[in-house]
Amino acid sequence: MKNFLARNLSLGFLCTCTLLNVYAQEQKVNIAAKTAGAQAATDAPFSYQREVLASSNTPDKAIDGDKSSRESRWISEQSKTPHYLEVTFAKSYQVSQVIAYPDYPASTHKYGVDYKLQYWDGTEWKDMSVEKSEISSTVLKFDIKPIETNKIRFYAIKTDGAGFVKLFEIEAYAGN
Repeated sequence: MKNFLARNLSLGFLCTCTLLNVYAQEQKVNIAAKTAGAQAATDAPFSYQREVLASSNTPDKAIDGDKSSRESRWISEQSKTPHYLEVTFAKSYQVSQVIAYPDYPASTHKYGVDYKLQYWDGTEWKDMSVEKSEISSTVLKFDIKPIETNKIRFYAIKTDGAGFVKLFEIEAYAGN
């Protein structure tokens, strides 16, 4: 009976540890969130017909955790030149996934047509190597070759005819 109890207790402990490990793996932390100490910047503030609208649609809105509110999104300057949204993490991480929530139907690429995901290597911006992507109507999800960095950016090379790039949110995750 003693051996039976010992085997069952250790099996129960093993199962509990395995379940806790699986749960911990599913609970990844968004390292690009303002609450994680990240900061956001852009090449130019949001403007409409060259009038800067400083209080709304600032870069920090893209890292505040709100993925759907029009009051909480980043909008680039209105022009046809390239735009970027840069996120600086609280420290350096090995980034393996980036998720963007655009304010346009992602599957049609109506706005922000051509873009790159880039990372800072300490000297210059480099393109991320995307290993797998999932694009739905509201989400751009990229599993990337893990890279060590403290900054990433969503770099829009070409915009729509109106000259805007719009993102509700951008997230980054470290680890596998």
